Parts: sequence; C-alpha cells; structure tokens
Amino acid sequence: MMWAVPDSKRLIKGIVIAAAVVLLVIYFHSEYLRWAELSGNTTYLSISYIIKNLIILISLIISLILFVLYVLIIEAISPGDIQASIPFFSKSKSISIYSFNG
Repeated sequence: MMWAVPDSKRLIKGIVIAAAVVLLVIYFHSEYLRWAELSGNTTYLSISYIIKNLIILISLIISLILFVLYVLIIEAISPGDIQASIPFFSKSKSISIYSFNG
C-alpha cells in the first residue's frame, strides 16, 4: 500500500514547493497592504484578498492532485514491471538488445 509509505523525497519536495508558494503569496500580499495603507489607495483591497486566497487554494489543490496522481501511478506499476522493462535490472550478464552482429 503506497499511501502508507510514499516516496519521501517527492513528498517533501511537493510540500516545500507548496509551502513556499503560500508563504510568498502571504508576503507579497502583506507588502501590498502596507503600500495601500501608505499611499491611501485602498480601492482594490477586497479584490486582493480574493486573489490571494484563490492563489493559495489553487496551489494547494494542484499539489494535492499531483501527489495523488503520483501515488496512483506508482501503485499501478509493480517493481517486477519496472525490472522487466529496464535492461539494466535484468539478472543475465549479456544484454542481447545492444549486441552487434558482425
């Protein structure tokens, strides 16, 4: 069951990327709020909150979809299929695919 033991490097990489996107969106939004307060231009504040939350939601949904697809693909391919499809994992010493006659 791959849900219990996923590839930890890919999982951590996806979590780090999603967290970085969320933190960057929060940072840039706080900078925009600071600029809007200093300049007195507060016409787009409500739209900025909507855009910020949509970007965060979309990034989290994309990372979740990619993780689920990755787990489904890994579950669909058994280790025997991978070893059979790659000649480097074959147990025989000779590789007949790359042999030249002549």
